[in-house]
Amino acid sequence: MLDNCIRADFYHTSGSAVTNFSDKLPIPQGRLAQELLKGNYDFDFVMLPEEYDEEALETAIEQRMSRFLLELGEGWAFVGRQEEIIVSGKTRKIDLLSYHIYLRCYVVLELKVKPFDPEFAGKLNFYVNAVNKFIRRESDNPTIGLLICKDMDRTEVQLAFQGITTPMGVATYDNVKIQEIQEYLPTAEQIQQQIKIAEEEYKLNMQKKDSHEDANLELLVYDAGVKTIYDDRLEITSPGGLMPGVTIDGMKEGYSQIRNRALAHAFFYMNLIEGWGTGIPRLLREMKEYGLPEPEFVDMEIALRVNLYRVADTVQSSAELVRESALKVHENEKVRSKCAQSAFKRDLTAQEVQIMDYIIVNGSITSAQLMEFLNIKKRRAQVILGRMAEDGLIRKKGASRNTHYVLME
Repeated sequence: MLDNCIRADFYHTSGSAVTNFSDKLPIPQGRLAQELLKGNYDFDFVMLPEEYDEEALETAIEQRMSRFLLELGEGWAFVGRQEEIIVSGKTRKIDLLSYHIYLRCYVVLELKVKPFDPEFAGKLNFYVNAVNKFIRRESDNPTIGLLICKDMDRTEVQLAFQGITTPMGVATYDNVKIQEIQEYLPTAEQIQQQIKIAEEEYKLNMQKKDSHEDANLELLVYDAGVKTIYDDRLEITSPGGLMPGVTIDGMKEGYSQIRNRALAHAFFYMNLIEGWGTGIPRLLREMKEYGLPEPEFVDMEIALRVNLYRVADTVQSSAELVRESALKVHENEKVRSKCAQSAFKRDLTAQEVQIMDYIIVNGSITSAQLMEFLNIKKRRAQVILGRMAEDGLIRKKGASRNTHYVLME
């Protein structure tokens, strides 16, 4: 215990949190509460990807709860994460709720991955009052609130506390270990497992080929997925199945969940993906545009299969279809290339390419349509369109509610 206190610099950090305990609590309890709270908490036991959010921090702490309670100090007991309180018919969730044995009171813990903002004090005050009203028993002392954030200015905290009658404190945290992206990549064993799945799928497809002499079969394997081409369809099988809560109908409407946040963030940063939930709706839209049947989605529990069918009564050969698609892509590329010949002469981002494709297909785009297309907020959509207009990639037409954007002529 002594070694832990020395390593955590307990002597200098204990009792240094910014609080209003001396004014809002009885003197004995206020002094004890002040002594028990640190000014800074060492989260060196937490490892997260760069630019993590509050949910990721909460999850990491919950997974290492024993270590977190040791960092808080003596007398702490964990009650629950995202503890629900119903106020006026609305469900509110507390980040972390704990109980302190020595203080004999509940402690509301709110985590923030950014510097202190005065509005945080109002939210914490609400939760403390709610716990006092709906959870605290008569034998418990008044509930205390503790906000742990990335950084703070003591003057801002003190001004934010003025006029608040509930006992609250603010502290900071540091030393979160940033996880390298490589740690999220598949291991050699996982890759071997995917290869094995692909080989088994190949054998099954070869059996199908033997029983269907007229089937023109080709097998493509990459990105841990299996793609099988027949004369009438393309079968795409993705191992892993659907995430919990995700349904095929929901996917068609643009609903999705991120399986690996760190890897997804890396792909988005490298412009390898356009936005969450946009892929399936775009596939449906483009299949319809090309006059093809709607794709068939098959939930195989351990995998997801998508069947893309050709037109049943087509007389064109596969080569002709590929050639026509290639010509259309080539024409789109020529339009993009022409638009990119602006004075700024920069490379297009993945989002800009998708926006230009949308305009090529639909003639124009509005900020509302872009919000839905890329699943982004209004302000972000306006910034992207404004930047593309400034760079000469697109042109603004109309005014006020009739504003839309078209490609440069």
